Amino acid sequence: MNTMLETYEILNGKVDDVEEAKDIFEENGLTDYTPFYGKNTFYWTYDDSRVIIWEEEKGVTYPSWAVDKYKDYSSSNNTSATWYDLNEEKIDTIMVEHDDFDINDFVLAGGQLKENETITFEENKTFVMYKSDSENQNEKFGWFYFFKEFNKSSTKRITINLNGSTINANYGSFAFENKEVIIENGKIDGYISGSNLFTLGSGSKLVLRNLEINLTGPYDNFVYPQGYASEVVVENCNVKAGVYGVATNAQYSKYTIVRIKNSNISAWFGL
Repeated sequence: MNTMLETYEILNGKVDDVEEAKDIFEENGLTDYTPFYGKNTFYWTYDDSRVIIWEEEKGVTYPSWAVDKYKDYSSSNNTSATWYDLNEEKIDTIMVEHDDFDINDFVLAGGQLKENETITFEENKTFVMYKSDSENQNEKFGWFYFFKEFNKSSTKRITINLNGSTINANYGSFAFENKEVIIENGKIDGYISGSNLFTLGSGSKLVLRNLEINLTGPYDNFVYPQGYASEVVVENCNVKAGVYGVATNAQYSKYTIVRIKNSNISAWFGL
C-alpha cells in the first residue's frame, strides 16, 4: 500500500484524503484491508499519507519509522484523530445550507449522527454558534446546542468542513468528552466572555486545520484540554486568543499530546 502511495506521490503529489488513498488501492486491485493478525488494524495517516499497522496491545508495530514516531501512542490513549481505519465505511456528508440550524429538526427528530460523519457548510457564509428563538424559548438553534446533543450521542468522531465559511462564536463554545472532532477550512471568531473556545474532556481529540481563529475578548482562551488522554492538533492555522493559547492544568490534565504544525498562536501566555 505504501509503495502505491509513494509512486502516486512522485507522479501526482501527496494524497491528502483517506478516500483518495483507498481509490488508489482499489485501482491497483486492493480492496481487502483485513490484516493477517486479528488484533491489528491498518490506518492511513493524514500527517504522513502512509499506512501504518496498529496492534491492540503494543501500539504501532510497522513501518519502523512510525514505530519511533508514534511510540507515545500506547493503548492507554488510543490512536490519533488524524488516523483513519481503512476498513471504516465511506464517510457520509450532511450539507448545512442555512443559518437557522435547528438541532431539534436534526437530532431530536431522528437525524442521529452516523460514525465518522462529515458536516459540510454552505460556502462563504456566516453561521451563528449560539442562537435562540425569542418567540419560542424551547427551540434550540445553533452549534452550541448541536455539540450538547453530540455529547449525548454514541457517535465518536465527526468532521466539520467549514468550506470557507465563518462561525460566529459569540458567547458559545465547543465542549466534548470521549469524542474526536475535526474542524477545517474556514474561520471562527467572536467574543466568548472569558471562557474557552474549545474544552476537551477525557479521551478527546481535537484537530484544527486550515483555520483563521480570532477571539476578541481579552480573557478568551483558545483550547483547554483536561482529564486523561486528550490530544490537540493545530495545523496550518492562525490563532489570536486572549490569555491562553493551549493551556493544560497539572491537577486536571493527566496526559495530553499537543502537536502544532505550520501555525501561529498569539496569546498573552502562549502555550
